[in-house]
Amino acid sequence: MHRPHCSVCVGRYRYDQLATYVLGRRRGRAVLLPFQLIVLLGVAITYTVVGGDSLRAFALFVNPHLAMGQWSFYLIFGAVQLLLSLLPSFNELSIVSLLGAIMSVAYCIIAVAMSARVHPDKATMNYAPELVERTPIERTMGIFNAITTVLFAYGGHNVALEIQATLPINAQHQSSVPRMEKGVHITFVVTAAAYFLVAILGFYAFGTSVADNVLLTFAHGPTSWVVAMADMFVVVHVAAGYQVYINPVF
Repeated sequence: MHRPHCSVCVGRYRYDQLATYVLGRRRGRAVLLPFQLIVLLGVAITYTVVGGDSLRAFALFVNPHLAMGQWSFYLIFGAVQLLLSLLPSFNELSIVSLLGAIMSVAYCIIAVAMSARVHPDKATMNYAPELVERTPIERTMGIFNAITTVLFAYGGHNVALEIQATLPINAQHQSSVPRMEKGVHITFVVTAAAYFLVAILGFYAFGTSVADNVLLTFAHGPTSWVVAMADMFVVVHVAAGYQVYINPVF
């Protein structure tokens, strides 16, 4: 994706500029913008819900008797995003984006380490999904949920050109393609390794009873502080990711 747009467009082009180049100004925007806005705003809403829920989970760990409603944490998360949106340039978010990436990897490391400490009783553990009683609708929805998870994990194509457009082009770097290509390769390898390790070890530790979020299994007991720390990692991660996805909307 990051190669062809540089071969037909001189400079640093974004999705709307590329669509305009291919289809013309009016037709290009008419075809692209509705779908791009739906995807970007959908991701932003998802990140707001995930960030607010994780922030609330951390707050309840600190104060189990907290009376604030769940919507309050969505507003807090939105207020943080409003402040980040006031930064004068997308490049000013580089530190925030780096911190978000580190938090994401750290979250996966915690999930892997916690799952690896579990010694499951293989005599009673169920590792056969087909033995779990589910209706045909539940199984079908489970398949779509799995596909959605994979697509969400590799959803960076929504903003690939937007990110590439921020890379400087000068005498030292006359093209953004080599740097973007290197970044994409590293990102895909790290993402695949993290997801596979969490999925494999989580399933090994808890079998078919594993929760959608494996760390929820450790939310109570002496390891609850680790889960609370991971919740804050998620908050930082989605706070940074929100800005990346919502920036093209601005």
